[in-house]
Amino acid sequence: MAFPEGFITELKARTDLIELIGRYSTLRRAGSNMVCCCPFHSEKTPSFTVFSTNDHYYCFGCGSGGDAITFLMRAENLDYLSAVEQLCNRCGMTMPENEKRPGEKTVDKKRLYELNALAARFFHKKLVSPEGKPARDYLVGRGFDLKNVTRFGLGYASDSWDELSSYLVKEGYTVSELKEMFLASISPKSGSLYDYFRNRLIFPVIDVSGRVIAFSGRYIGPPDERAQKYFNTSDTPVFKKSKNLYGLNVAKNTKESSLILCEGNMDVLSLQAAGFENSVAGLGTALTSEQVRLIKRYTDTVYLCYDSDQAGRNAAQKAMRLISEAGMTVKVITLSGAKDPDEFLQKYGKLKFAEVLKNASGQIEYRFDQLKAGYDLETLDGKKGFIKEVVGVLARWGTPLETDLFLNKLSELTSVSRQVLNAELSSTRKSISKQAEKARVKEDMEKAAGYKNTLNPDKIKFSASASKEENILGILLLRSDYLLDPKIRPLLNEDIFLCAVNKKAINLLLELTKDKDTADLGDLGEFLSPDEMSLMTGYRVRRSMLSDNSPEVLKELLENLADASKKTLKKDTEQPLDQWLADMKKKKGKKQ
Repeated sequence: MAFPEGFITELKARTDLIELIGRYSTLRRAGSNMVCCCPFHSEKTPSFTVFSTNDHYYCFGCGSGGDAITFLMRAENLDYLSAVEQLCNRCGMTMPENEKRPGEKTVDKKRLYELNALAARFFHKKLVSPEGKPARDYLVGRGFDLKNVTRFGLGYASDSWDELSSYLVKEGYTVSELKEMFLASISPKSGSLYDYFRNRLIFPVIDVSGRVIAFSGRYIGPPDERAQKYFNTSDTPVFKKSKNLYGLNVAKNTKESSLILCEGNMDVLSLQAAGFENSVAGLGTALTSEQVRLIKRYTDTVYLCYDSDQAGRNAAQKAMRLISEAGMTVKVITLSGAKDPDEFLQKYGKLKFAEVLKNASGQIEYRFDQLKAGYDLETLDGKKGFIKEVVGVLARWGTPLETDLFLNKLSELTSVSRQVLNAELSSTRKSISKQAEKARVKEDMEKAAGYKNTLNPDKIKFSASASKEENILGILLLRSDYLLDPKIRPLLNEDIFLCAVNKKAINLLLELTKDKDTADLGDLGEFLSPDEMSLMTGYRVRRSMLSDNSPEVLKELLENLADASKKTLKKDTEQPLDQWLADMKKKKGKKQ
């Protein structure tokens, strides 16, 4: 979209970046800057910095960086236009009319949200119609009433081949849009359009802003071994299952200070119907760090209520780690005599569930009990294995009080003295610390060398030029006025930049300041992805830490880059001839 000149710069100037970021993490002052624990990765020590200029941020832990627009894109999973629109609403600015640049392709997310909402209304009307009796009977049999149906916008997809598709096409939506949103597909045999959801109870997935972003459908048709129990919307332009939770749109309004996290949609419905309105669920995948960060926006305490089978226990272990690393308290609800919360409530009722909720274990107690059940403490090997695992858990996750209590308990169970257990704990902590430091050093070395750098894979190939490119871009982003300097601009030749992402950046800087009186780089984020913006912000931040960013330093870097690039390109040009000569020598050697 072509924004009016200066519009984005004014928008960012009117946005209080500190106040915006403060909605997601607690900031504190550190010198002239503000710091907090990063909203985009789990950490206990703050490495996320909002700089005193109040126009950019950077995380020294994960490398995320950018401006207010970039931050909102990451935090709310928005595209550039949607983030700009939200900031306009916050600042009281009017969003300009949508003007496409020549050849520009854009996704109309508002239209896609409206498509989902229309489909949700269609499904819901079908559920409350005579045709929806199979779904209503199913819900009544599970103990759900009309209040649950309305509150969660439940719906029904009949066994019709293309009822929904035909309706949506008549409403003006294209086949391409229906396929993109996983509402319909094309039959490979007949080539006709057919509904993705059929013979299913429909659960709309609604985000915290109240928008329908996806659907989950549970099969309730005639018995069919080929029928998949659940069909779910895959990732779309408006939905990422790793970044959303089912039921959070309702649970976020509860008076409870905690959230109950379970595995399935039916679990959430059952818990909500029983009065536990702070219940949410994942969306068919293991808990992700993005979902944990979303949870943290609403609570500091999470009750895990996963299925009681081995898969559920394994999932709970991973979830506990992620939640703990995010600095939240985690407790585990143990369901005896039932495989999941839905079954438990049907068997024992809400009063019994309230009891197990009250008696939920802390994560150390839960891990201790799980480990205890897995070892034979009558044998020496069993005791040794149990002690090592429990001490490992305490070394990583235990508070001082928990550590003291469980070491006493461990001593009683194994008849091993506290003195020996204390020594084992100290040794384990040192080992963990060494491993962590070794991993950190390795990661830093790999990062510096460019390994695993998917954003700038050319960094290894063009190592002689890459660091010079980064320093040049860092200075230009820090001192954009140099882009207009008649002595410097002629030296800014894109051909001397060999790394593709850096070449793209210098092109943009030159284009944004072409024939301009001021070096306004406000629109830079419109043309770079959030990851690319993070990379550029990192260049700027690292360069700002150096005292000399004068025009003379920039000129010297440009001259050095031109020489290095020339040598690299010459070497690459000569390489085929060198290879040919080597191959000829090998062939000659084989003949002799």
